[in-house]
Amino acid sequence: MDDLTIAFMTIFTGIVCTILLMINTRTNVGKRSPLLWSWGAAIYTLGITLLVVQPSVPALVGIMASNLSVVAGTILICLGSFDFWGENLRVKFHVVLFVLFSILVAIFTFLAPSVLARIVIISFLGSFFCAEIACTMFRNAKRLNPVISYFIGCIFTLLSVFFVGRGIWSLATGAQVLFANRFVSNAMFIILGFSMMGWSLGYIMLQNLKLQKNLSDLNEELEARVRARTAELESSNRELESFAYAISHDLRTPLRAIEGFGTLLKAKAEECMDKDGLHFADRICQGARRMDQLIDKLLELSRVGRSHLRLEEFDLSVLAEEIAARFKEEFPGRAIGFSIQKKLRTKADRAYVSMLLSNLVDNAVKFTQGKDEVLIEIGSERAPGEEKTVYFVKDNGVGFDMGYAEKLFSPFQHLHSPDEYPGLGVGLVTSARIVDKHGGKIWAKAEPGQGACFYFTLGAS
Repeated sequence: MDDLTIAFMTIFTGIVCTILLMINTRTNVGKRSPLLWSWGAAIYTLGITLLVVQPSVPALVGIMASNLSVVAGTILICLGSFDFWGENLRVKFHVVLFVLFSILVAIFTFLAPSVLARIVIISFLGSFFCAEIACTMFRNAKRLNPVISYFIGCIFTLLSVFFVGRGIWSLATGAQVLFANRFVSNAMFIILGFSMMGWSLGYIMLQNLKLQKNLSDLNEELEARVRARTAELESSNRELESFAYAISHDLRTPLRAIEGFGTLLKAKAEECMDKDGLHFADRICQGARRMDQLIDKLLELSRVGRSHLRLEEFDLSVLAEEIAARFKEEFPGRAIGFSIQKKLRTKADRAYVSMLLSNLVDNAVKFTQGKDEVLIEIGSERAPGEEKTVYFVKDNGVGFDMGYAEKLFSPFQHLHSPDEYPGLGVGLVTSARIVDKHGGKIWAKAEPGQGACFYFTLGAS
């Protein structure tokens, strides 16, 4: 194989390696090392090309461009290696070296022309940069893949040795051309070709390994955060359970004592107390009972947040009819009518949905008191823009001003006078919590004096 064929094969290999590195750069946007490698390989290949075609270009231009390109490309590859491993780039140091090299090349090209001097300078400088890359590879071999890192390190070690040998050989023989011996020339180009291909493929593999490792580290970090967050939530749940236990036991004991002694006081002192005294004793008993109901509701609300859903498919219409029958029994003196749509199917936690409907129906019953004819409708519809079935509970009660709608699902908020429409202000909050736990949403529409309609979706259905 003649020198020209081997030279052009080396140039072709350099072009292929440059293209591979540029493709790797496109898949690693924002990373500096692949960009440095790409430019380094391109400029290095340009330098080798100019060495081959020097007879076809002006001598001084070819000499300057080829020598500077080879060294500049090697420097960029060296900087890319440092950046890849996260080491100090030492940019200023390498820039100073390149500037000194450029000055020396200019001197031995224009002021004191000497091919031998240029060969020796580029040989020893190239050997230094190759040795830097090799040391970087060996020093960081265990961080990703020792096999690939040692492979690349060995490639640049051989190149460093070759450059040193070439410089020493030139000094010893006084060769005035870069490739004075045909065997040395062929060997040089073959080594350069294999080195470029091995280095570029090896670095692409290392880059991919680094991306995989970074992704793995991120996943481990996320998993650690999830575990920590889960532990915090479990701790919070335990604290809530302890708090709920304290409420249900420690607070109820004095509360029952207050109610019991208040009732006893009212019974024992009924004859000797005036009307105001009896009223005060009655208010004590009523406040204790209201506090007891509020504790029940708060415990109910806390259980919604802590417990898990038990999803099952069931007939919502049947459940609504059971709730309607219960409210009719509870308020026998009121003419409460129910209109319940048939065959309402859903998939949700039946116990929670029962609590949800009970709260909404209780709300409708409360705000329809004073009406001669009460009608509460329970049904479903397919609202525009909603993929899920929208269920509703509608009444013909007093309604409310939509300007205050954002307060509906806040705890202890009352849109009407508590004296006229007594309540604890927790029922709708619990309903919203149940709907949210199912992955749905709840909202309301109303007009003063025209009743209200509460809509909700259940994500599980």
